[in-house]
Amino acid sequence: MLPVEGRIVICFRTPGSSPGAPGRSFLERARALDARARALGAVVVAWDAGRVSFAFDGAKLAHAIGLATQRGDDTIDDEAAWSVGIAQGDLKPLADDGSHGDLAWGAPLVAASVLSQVAQPGEVLCSQTVRGLRSGELLTAGSRVGRDGTLRVRGVRLDAATPWRKQAVEQLSHMRVAPLVGAPPPPTQIEPGSLLVLRADPGTGGTRYITELASRASRALVVVPSGSSFEPLGALRRALARSLTRELSPLLLELAEPLEALLAGEGVGLDTAARLVTAFLWPKTEAQGPGLLFLDDAKTVDPATLEACVRAAQDLKTTGFGVVARLDATSGLPSVLAALGTTTEIEIAPLSRDAAESLAGGCTNDALDVVSRRRWARLAAHLPLGVVESVAYGITTGDLRWTGERASPRSRASGRGKVRGAADWILLRAREESPACRLVLCLVALLGGEAKTTRLGSILERAGERIDIDAVLEELVRGRWLVDTQEDWVALPSRTHRDALSGLVDADARTPLHRGSAEVIQTEEGVFGRVEAAWHAAQAGDGPASARILLAAARATAAARLEASTTQLIAFARRADPSCEEAALELLANALERAPSVPPPQERSVPPRSVPPHPRAPQIRPSVPSPPRTVEPEDLAAFEVDTSHDSEPPTIAKLELAPMAAMAATPADVVMTAAPAEPVEEPEAGVSSGANIATRLGELAKDALLSADNAALERWVDGLRAAGESPLFTERLRALSRLGRGDIGDALRVLRRTRSALDPNDHNQRCQTSLAIGVALSVAGRAQEALLEGMDALARARHVGDARGAAACLAFLAKLYTAQGRVEAETLRVTAAP
Repeated sequence: MLPVEGRIVICFRTPGSSPGAPGRSFLERARALDARARALGAVVVAWDAGRVSFAFDGAKLAHAIGLATQRGDDTIDDEAAWSVGIAQGDLKPLADDGSHGDLAWGAPLVAASVLSQVAQPGEVLCSQTVRGLRSGELLTAGSRVGRDGTLRVRGVRLDAATPWRKQAVEQLSHMRVAPLVGAPPPPTQIEPGSLLVLRADPGTGGTRYITELASRASRALVVVPSGSSFEPLGALRRALARSLTRELSPLLLELAEPLEALLAGEGVGLDTAARLVTAFLWPKTEAQGPGLLFLDDAKTVDPATLEACVRAAQDLKTTGFGVVARLDATSGLPSVLAALGTTTEIEIAPLSRDAAESLAGGCTNDALDVVSRRRWARLAAHLPLGVVESVAYGITTGDLRWTGERASPRSRASGRGKVRGAADWILLRAREESPACRLVLCLVALLGGEAKTTRLGSILERAGERIDIDAVLEELVRGRWLVDTQEDWVALPSRTHRDALSGLVDADARTPLHRGSAEVIQTEEGVFGRVEAAWHAAQAGDGPASARILLAAARATAAARLEASTTQLIAFARRADPSCEEAALELLANALERAPSVPPPQERSVPPRSVPPHPRAPQIRPSVPSPPRTVEPEDLAAFEVDTSHDSEPPTIAKLELAPMAAMAATPADVVMTAAPAEPVEEPEAGVSSGANIATRLGELAKDALLSADNAALERWVDGLRAAGESPLFTERLRALSRLGRGDIGDALRVLRRTRSALDPNDHNQRCQTSLAIGVALSVAGRAQEALLEGMDALARARHVGDARGAAACLAFLAKLYTAQGRVEAETLRVTAAP
């Protein structure tokens, strides 16, 4: 007799069981079925007038599924197919002495019998107790519920044609990298030293477009964000490691020592990093055309890499390459990159319906029929990455059924579901994978979307996970989850995959992964590379260890004059471990002393000399409304950072607006000047919330704001964001940096998002934010909306008795009227009337 634990029970029922029914009798068919079942190792455990049930050992799932889904001598010609129910569990023999053979009874037999009763002819319904179903090995579609009195059993419908998921996954081999569709034709040439801005939102094909451009260039270096984007020069390090071949150019050979240091995570100075970029892209022969440097998602590339790339491109004597920067459709160009000067902008819009359907066919080597293309393109809202991922999900779930080399919807309902984004399709497909595959996918995402295969194994071992990493990686590559980027490295296909899969497992499972990552990276990398270990340590809750690594890296970046990275690392260390406040502040002071452009701590910036200490009332100058413009330095000078009257430690920006003087060149523009600032109060003794670090960074940001140094402003804002002490203050400064580089739309979005998160009764904060929105709207030429925001800010300032805030609002409103002609001013007065 077979073991009774975990047995797989299959119940077969036929509608043609009455004596007068056409075809063979139930007995004849049952005998043929019994012969086939016994040959596979099954035994009969139950029998009645229209049903026969078999039991398999729990380890013989493949045999059981084969018996349930394959036709044999028990179903010939036009005989009705069996209705099948499957369940798994313990059975009890009818007779312990074996006198009644293998006849038995138990919960799995009852469940299988109920499911066979509701299954249609040819359907196979599986109870959730079947282990292969829980592990994701079986492919299902839909479900039915069977009832027998008070008993209720839910069964999922097994795909009888393709019951095993691995069979469906094998069909992913039909997928290909689709031709570029729906995008503007790539430019034939980008001049050395010039900048091409590629605008593409995530999932719209920006990376695919860059791949096409890079394949046409004589030499290309593609720089993408690396890891957490905190590692100084991390993006450049990975780009060079990914692109270097055994045949190095003579210029790179001359820089072999610093190149080796950079690749080992030890880091180099900015000038050396810039020379490495130039050497890599330098033509090997005079006949070669100019190379191309790509910054894919330039806004999230670490600041040191970005500055090194710009420095290399600005060297007109040696620059032999053009620069392509990919940004979101609405993102502003980083100020350090704007120094190159934009020559061309290309925007990749969402696909048209025809282009999306063409992509659905192209990514499967034209294997999809017309109906499939239309349905799966619609499922992804015609977005390129979504189309590819929705097709992949349809293949792995069996909704796309293959007949030879062609695929079509499995049923009339296939492909008619809810429209989803690319990240949703990625998660849906990932959740169908095995637990080991999901864990590895999450780990690769946590490592930034790219990782060494040996490092993955080491991390999993330290995390206490026993996984055959080679077998899992092979399975994930076969399932089109991972791609090979270089020898012994794997990567996710896109940053959308990285963002979606980083939360694939719960927080309790992620913590050991972070801890193991911190331990492994710390032992394998140099001082710069260990910053990633610090980030993982912070995510695992080990703040002191994270701070130690970060402060050590900050000392190295300060010595290399990587000012922006130093600020970020110090602020991040303070956030990870508040007890390191004193050491962090000392390191910040030492780092700032090395930067002659940074004012000393005791200095306090004053308004520009052109602005009188007590601004006079403006003169009314009629003008004609003008379209939105690029923000001038004086526009930013309105936002005086006052650290002495703040409700959120350590500081919140006070937006003080003096009367505005209309510019002769653009008389309708709103030009802001700074009001006198009050002295800064020293932090109280014993304050332990990071006030010293954040206050100093706030002062530096204010100085950069008033001196119209937008690149410096962004640098200090990055530091404040890393410190995490004053999110509202930081977000407002971030909006001002966007406004300073002319990105009015992004500034408005940041400010409005900040205001939506505020308490409706927090009138101080809402007053400041509304006034900032009003200024941005006025610069955009939307005077009536700016007026409403200014009035809202004024009402809130008066409500809480903030005389300085009210005066700033009145100054703004006065200038808003002044900057308009008589007709426009009258329109504003009508809008403002109660």
